[in-house]
Amino acid sequence: MYAQNVTATGTVVDQNGDPLIGVSVTVVGSKVGTATDIDGNFTVKCPVGATLSFSYVGYKPQTEKASATKMNIVMKEDTQMLDDVVVIGYGSVAKRDVTGSITSIDAKKIEERQPTDIFEALQGEVPGLMVSNNSGAPGETGTMAIRGISSMSSEGANPLYIVDGVAVSDISTINPQDIQSMEVLKDAASAAIYGSRSAAGVIIITTKRGEEGKPKINIRYSHKIEKLGHKIDQANAKERYLFEQKNAPTNLNLNRVQTDSLNPTQMADNDMLDLVTRTAHTNDISLNVSGSVKDKMNYYASFGFLDQQGIVNHSNFRRFNIRTNVDYNMTKSLKVSTNVELSYTQRNIVDEGVILMQGLRRPAHMALYFPDGSYIYYNGGQRNPVAQADERINERNQYQMRFTEKAEYKFLKHFTWVGQATARYGVTRTDYLNTAKLSNAKSEGRNQASLARYLAGETYLTWNQKFGKHNPYGTIGASIEDWRDEALNIYGSDHVSESIITSNAFQVLNLSNTRSNYSEHSMVGFFARVGYSYDSKYIVNASLRRDGSSRFVGKRWGWFPSVSALWRFSAEPFMKWSRDWLSDAKIRYSYGQTGVQSVGNYDAINTYTIGHYYNGVAAVYQNSRLANVNLSWESSGMNNVGIDLSFLNGRISFTADWYNKETKDLLASEQIPSEMGVSTMRVNFGSIRNRGLELSVNGYPIQTRNFSWQTGFNISFNENEITKLADGTAYLENNMYWIEEGGSIGQWFGYKYKGIYASDEANAYVKNADGTFGERLTPVYERDPNNYNNWVYGSNGKPKLSHYETSDGKTYDGEVGKMTAQNTVAGGGDVIWEDLNHDGVIGDADRMNLGKALPTTYFGWQNTITYKAFSLSFSFYGSFGNKIYDKMSYDMNQFSSSNHTPLAHYIYPIWKYQGQITTMYKGTNATQGVKNARVLSSQYLHSGDYLRLDNVRFTYRMPRKISAKFLATDFNVYVYGKNLATWTNYPGFDPSNISNSNPLQPGIDGGRYPRSKELGFGFNLTF
Repeated sequence: MYAQNVTATGTVVDQNGDPLIGVSVTVVGSKVGTATDIDGNFTVKCPVGATLSFSYVGYKPQTEKASATKMNIVMKEDTQMLDDVVVIGYGSVAKRDVTGSITSIDAKKIEERQPTDIFEALQGEVPGLMVSNNSGAPGETGTMAIRGISSMSSEGANPLYIVDGVAVSDISTINPQDIQSMEVLKDAASAAIYGSRSAAGVIIITTKRGEEGKPKINIRYSHKIEKLGHKIDQANAKERYLFEQKNAPTNLNLNRVQTDSLNPTQMADNDMLDLVTRTAHTNDISLNVSGSVKDKMNYYASFGFLDQQGIVNHSNFRRFNIRTNVDYNMTKSLKVSTNVELSYTQRNIVDEGVILMQGLRRPAHMALYFPDGSYIYYNGGQRNPVAQADERINERNQYQMRFTEKAEYKFLKHFTWVGQATARYGVTRTDYLNTAKLSNAKSEGRNQASLARYLAGETYLTWNQKFGKHNPYGTIGASIEDWRDEALNIYGSDHVSESIITSNAFQVLNLSNTRSNYSEHSMVGFFARVGYSYDSKYIVNASLRRDGSSRFVGKRWGWFPSVSALWRFSAEPFMKWSRDWLSDAKIRYSYGQTGVQSVGNYDAINTYTIGHYYNGVAAVYQNSRLANVNLSWESSGMNNVGIDLSFLNGRISFTADWYNKETKDLLASEQIPSEMGVSTMRVNFGSIRNRGLELSVNGYPIQTRNFSWQTGFNISFNENEITKLADGTAYLENNMYWIEEGGSIGQWFGYKYKGIYASDEANAYVKNADGTFGERLTPVYERDPNNYNNWVYGSNGKPKLSHYETSDGKTYDGEVGKMTAQNTVAGGGDVIWEDLNHDGVIGDADRMNLGKALPTTYFGWQNTITYKAFSLSFSFYGSFGNKIYDKMSYDMNQFSSSNHTPLAHYIYPIWKYQGQITTMYKGTNATQGVKNARVLSSQYLHSGDYLRLDNVRFTYRMPRKISAKFLATDFNVYVYGKNLATWTNYPGFDPSNISNSNPLQPGIDGGRYPRSKELGFGFNLTF
């Protein structure tokens, strides 16, 4: 007996009767299938009575019984997809009706990136969002900047984070697996509803909740292996010997002469990066249970555990998370929600300056151990980096609890009242011990504890009503927030026993640093939003917020308005001709004002300090900061114009946004005359403008029954400009950034390196009649025709000068000028600096702009390729337009200590003898004489451009009929890699591993904890 088959044929069209190309047609319960052709036709053989499944991007999947007669399938648009909800401040809106500039990231995208924190989850995903890693240390958080730096304070440069409707300052404790979606509010109109804290943008995080249906149990586990991502060239013992000989101008022998196998400083060849780093392992476990109880309750409960080793010895991070989200329907109109979040983190922090910086500059031949295996803690004045990593304790424990109770009551059909109360507590304890052997003196320790308490309450009323095609709506509400912080710091030394790290072991108490602190501030806000939509074709919104903060005195209140509008021109009759291929098209405009109140709690008033003990008596004195009762908010105004286009029923989408953001009344510290007895005052001064363009394209280039490729690309361009300073006077920040009107934040300012004088005579310039210096002259030396025409050297070790020539090859017989610096004439082996004012003296007047510390362009490219049960996702990230100051190399190349060694690639070209043409200055103390190592030299400014293969993940999803055999509804396994390849010319550890936490001092690489290269595997199991 053979089953009878039938050949099913037909056409698949949309609701307008237009054929759909590439619709997946499969026989349910089998692997048989096909796809529709260019005319929407399909042909498939199947058993009589079989069911056919039809699926297509942007349309609801449907099934039909196979028929021998021609089938006509009409697929309906997936309105849920079209009306995906985007969370906004105090509400939500259909994605297609968003009038501002908002980017959403869903749980699926987060999962594909395999992040350990939110910063990793967002990098490269959002146009206009720049994520800086700051450090590769486990547990270290990054920084985010939305549409450029628009504040001069660290706090004001960070976005506002809203988690389940509650403002938070620390998102490092959140388990990314608990996140349902993240919305990045980039324009001021979207963020203005949050008022005085939203000038740097807002990131709204929504955690997962229970869904209708049977209970689900989800188990996730991943394990990753990490190694140093990029190893820099520390000098080995042979290169150290070469460096020593290059430091001896009278010794032309480059081979080491002295050997002493019994001297512990000369019997090793250590690779310090190998010794202080390791192959690290990380385990990440998540377990969650979700579901519903009839129509009464939805619940979601999760537990997460992250155990992360750092690649530097003895650095680690552990995180425990417990979260419960419960929604209880008390009545048909009243819903009560309870959110509880508990977290505990433990982190051992290593001193990267001691371990990495000192390890790299330590001579490789210096031994680390005595013959008996014990540590040599100090060798030639150099600390032992391995011992420092092993024995120094700097452990931080943090406990956090957040409890939120929310009530939502619907009445009169179109009204909803929401009331919410939140309490959050955080306790942090840090214990530090530097042993006597490590410090080469008495042991040092400290115990620090802090308690942070946050209370908040808010209530708002929403109204949403439709009259045919008319849809007016509105929100009005108020909020109140209160912060209190307490801290206790106990410093001491000379422990009774170093096995006891608490303060009761201190024999000497450091009274100057032992203190307790208490501070508090509060804020109240009133807000309203109104809007109107006509058939989703014309939409307009307006909002207004008024905030008051206890941090200010004379100007305590601020207004923050916004307006936005949308025109869906694809719905106009004159666009009917494009509907076959243009699914949706709209133009957006928004303007809003937002604020920043990121100052100290008491910066507006005078404060006093108790300390400086004299004979056991404490002194009370005024702080060095002067009060400013007129201190007020930073205020940002932003215009945003955007266009959204959707093609081929959502298969391709394009978004473009242009913005112009003006921030005025910048909060900053101003230096004041010391005669007043104080040194600084917090003031509002200056303005910054950020202009930019953001482009993003998303689509399915290929979509067949068994194979699909989804891709997304975004790129952002930003131009930063300081438009106004308090009195128009430019100033130098941190001796390396020039702050001026017309310039940008992070504008490098220093001396331009042009090379090295090959000899003393090479320092020669045309000296004009007015005393100014002209072009640099070329020395011509005597040559010996009987010795291969080589230069003739005199008894003083210098080549004999014949004459000078100008750049056009003519002999120069005029007065020769010699360049000087620090009252010293430059000679062979000294740096050739750009003499900007041609006065023959290198000084402050010769400083110039040397580039920007902040990128001007950054992009992300994400891809997911699926073939049957296999999927491959990968992403690239790139950043361009900035320069990084390699401060680590600058510090190592000062040559001020005989036991400091530069990196290998700097040793080989060090100038050694007269006449040597090279690129590196001589090896004598570079902080003296002409100061070859000076701040800031363009010699240590390098391009920060890079392109990175950021993330790769390969997944196999088990067929449901197999996983169902062990009661699982979904089971997938995967392998992944992160930070796999980087294309860059930057010579340091990592061009992305640069701290930008201080907006006035970005782009400095002091030898940060390096990023790792990761390989891992895991599984995801759902019952």
